[in-house]
Amino acid sequence: MRIRAYIIALAMLFSVVAGPVAAQETVTLTVSVVDASGNPVGDAELTASWDGGETTRTTAGNGKAFLDVPEDETVTITVSHPDYIRNRPFVIEDVSAQEVTIDVAKKGSADISVVDENGPIEGARIIMSQNGREVVRANTDSDGMVETDTIERGEYRISVFKAGYYTAAEPLSVTGDINREYELERGSVTIQFVVADDHFDPARPVEDARVTVGGSTVTTLGNGEATLQIPVNTAISATVTKDGYTERTVDVTIPERSRTFDVNIRREPSLHVEAAQSRVVVGENVRLEVTDEYGDLVSGATITLDGENVGETNDQGVLVTAIEGAGDHELVATTDGLESEPITVEGIEASEQTTTTAQTTTTEQAETTTDEQTTTNVGLPGFTVLTAVLSLLVVSFLLWRRA
Repeated sequence: MRIRAYIIALAMLFSVVAGPVAAQETVTLTVSVVDASGNPVGDAELTASWDGGETTRTTAGNGKAFLDVPEDETVTITVSHPDYIRNRPFVIEDVSAQEVTIDVAKKGSADISVVDENGPIEGARIIMSQNGREVVRANTDSDGMVETDTIERGEYRISVFKAGYYTAAEPLSVTGDINREYELERGSVTIQFVVADDHFDPARPVEDARVTVGGSTVTTLGNGEATLQIPVNTAISATVTKDGYTERTVDVTIPERSRTFDVNIRREPSLHVEAAQSRVVVGENVRLEVTDEYGDLVSGATITLDGENVGETNDQGVLVTAIEGAGDHELVATTDGLESEPITVEGIEASEQTTTTAQTTTTEQAETTTDEQTTTNVGLPGFTVLTAVLSLLVVSFLLWRRA
């Protein structure tokens, strides 16, 4: 008895906690199926489906059927009939008790063949659209053929295209089971690539950049332009390279008319450190300047002196640091994962600088004396100026005596 009472109590507790389970409301759809002229279509099988269920009914002679479906669901209705078809399902969102009309059309189909001057084209794309909606999308087989499924009779827009060929596009009337052939024409267009460096404003043309498409490479002119002849309707990858620049690849589809594509590239990121002087007296400062690949000053770059961090560049890209010992010292700049090539600054003792200055002064004085002597000795070959004057006086005296 106790066990039974315990079970009853648990059941009552569960019913109190869980409460009553609300059943989903059902509504009735009144569906009318009509042909292109608005005439009712009987014996059409309607299948209504929703998340978690479906129901099927057949239209009566007046073209009507009643479908019981869950309220507020999204319901999709498909139509099946021996003579009629609908290209796409009929969809009702947030369904309620209502009347709907579904249009159907007589059945038809299309066999499409695609050829060029050499015969059938395999892999040509066929697209048939009706009222802006795509109905058929297929590729031709090895015989250049596409056979559509059963579709509505009516007016379509057909497009036939393949890479390297001009597109064939025109209206197509499906009046039953029809056959059509389309001949495609090969073609190519002139495509211009304009390569520029968009670090600058406005972007500057890049000369001598190489543009490669497939196995063809052309080089840009001074205005950054390079021209290629490329088959129409092809999807290509164009790779742009230039020494000192980051490689850039762009994917484009070539249209059926000439077009220009802009491709922006930039120099490969780099860092450079430069010292104001290559020799510094020990204990004195050296001024360092850090620039990037464009010569722009770089702030916040870390400077190391012989592997030791000595500070960061200021807003002007400059750091001033002391050289504390004699000999060669290596300086390197780093920032954002970049590292400059090292440079060397020599530290010299003050006495060495004095000796060097004195030697330089003595050398300059010696050079000056030599220059003066050279100037003084200018005259007749083998004679000084004084000797020449005395010789002239002697010759004049002897001539006077002889006279």
